Amino acid sequence: MSVKNEKKLLDSLIEENVSVMGYEFDSNSDRWKLDRNTCVNTSFLSEFNSDLREDMRNTLKYFAESLSASYTNRLCFSIRKFVKLTGESSFSELALLTFKSLMGKKGEPDLATLRTFLRQLKGLGFKSIDNSSHKLMDAWRLDGTNKGVPVLSLCPETGPFSDVEFETILLKSDQKYASRGLTIEEYNLIQLFTATGRRPIQLSNLKLCDLFLDDSAIGKLIYIINIPRAKVRGGNFRLAFTKFALIEEIGQIISLQIESVKEKSEKLLGRPLRIIEEKSLPLFPDYSAVRQLKNMSFGEIDALLERDVLHIKTLNLSINTTRAIQKLGIVSERTGSALRANPYRFRYTLGTRAARANSGVLTIATLLDHSDTQSAGIYVQNHPDHAEKISSIMNEPMLKYAQAFQGKLVSSETEAKEGFPDATKVRTEDFDSTVGSCGASACSSCQPTACYTCPKFMPWKDAPHSSVLATLIDEREKIRVETEDLAVAAVNDLAIIAVGQVIKQCAENHTRNIQ
Repeated sequence: MSVKNEKKLLDSLIEENVSVMGYEFDSNSDRWKLDRNTCVNTSFLSEFNSDLREDMRNTLKYFAESLSASYTNRLCFSIRKFVKLTGESSFSELALLTFKSLMGKKGEPDLATLRTFLRQLKGLGFKSIDNSSHKLMDAWRLDGTNKGVPVLSLCPETGPFSDVEFETILLKSDQKYASRGLTIEEYNLIQLFTATGRRPIQLSNLKLCDLFLDDSAIGKLIYIINIPRAKVRGGNFRLAFTKFALIEEIGQIISLQIESVKEKSEKLLGRPLRIIEEKSLPLFPDYSAVRQLKNMSFGEIDALLERDVLHIKTLNLSINTTRAIQKLGIVSERTGSALRANPYRFRYTLGTRAARANSGVLTIATLLDHSDTQSAGIYVQNHPDHAEKISSIMNEPMLKYAQAFQGKLVSSETEAKEGFPDATKVRTEDFDSTVGSCGASACSSCQPTACYTCPKFMPWKDAPHSSVLATLIDEREKIRVETEDLAVAAVNDLAIIAVGQVIKQCAENHTRNIQ
């Protein structure tokens, strides 16, 4: 065969298809790249007989071209599991019953996914599966995904953060960024997840143009971020958006990230960015992909800006977030071990805190950007209250593990000034007493409450810390009675724990001196 005829034969075997995200793939190959996050392996199709194999391939092609890459991948996962567990090459009644038996109750979500695939195969007019098999599956009563297990179980490793854990993340991320221990991108990830509770894929799909100032809501300029919606059925890349209002501080932090992206991109491209690039580059780019734009025409670049190829992979964004939180060195007061964090824990926390504030199912669904109220109901069912009474907050494990106090206990003002000659006194609210020294050159935080959680605070060992604790506890109880809301009353719990830890250190210091 001539080279020319051989090329014609090869071309005839290649069927070019386009995924819903605009990625070209050859449905006759074993690997389908459907979006920046997903490459589907279809080699398992070779396990089935030829007629069924082609019908399955065409059905998978339908899903890949019509629905999300992640859903297509989930279908493949269920089919692979069928092949692995049964060793069958067809979907006979016996094979399906065997699979159902082996999967058990916990495997029903995968059974439901497989049934959806086989129903679609029939719906497309393919007849390689007997009607008896379809009737068998139609008679099954199957549960879908087990929603809300981390939330309902209040798992300390995968569920919502406790109030102390959440407040410590906020406090330590501020401090770590101020000391240059976090990059602007890492700081942005933590701030956006804590503020919005959005899914990782939603944040990874953000572009520079999604942050803007608006005054239509309350008559004054506020920061708004346009967050792309996820799980939009049949939705393309950035098809729908939800506006989310941000406090000024977070808006300014995102603005710094925008400037950082522009600066890095201009350096990689060796030229100033055009207006379209300043608007359409990702907020969290894959810089290796951005670097490749240098050798492309403006037309080619503009086409890529409309797709997801320049955006960081969702998995990498999640990993970067987890690593950023690990840098904070937080120990969970619930486990006594390093805090385990992932982006979804912020989402669970936001929903849990909203439920605790007596928000309804519809409000929580809106807050978390759900398309319906099914998942939001989990938070209302659970209604956990991490804002315990102060007696349980001040227990021994809490005082031992919660990293509230981060300063250094000193004997007196003299010792404080040895390390910080310009250290200023920190007084109680009524200015009757001095409780320590401040090593910061300028600070506008509320004294002394905010001081106890600041790493630059140097409490004096013989100062009246007990009176500060008593004042904070009295204020907490007063707020609880007036608002009937423990979540509001718990706003200073981290400071209360920090004061308790200072008192504990003072007592231990006194005991050592006696001995």
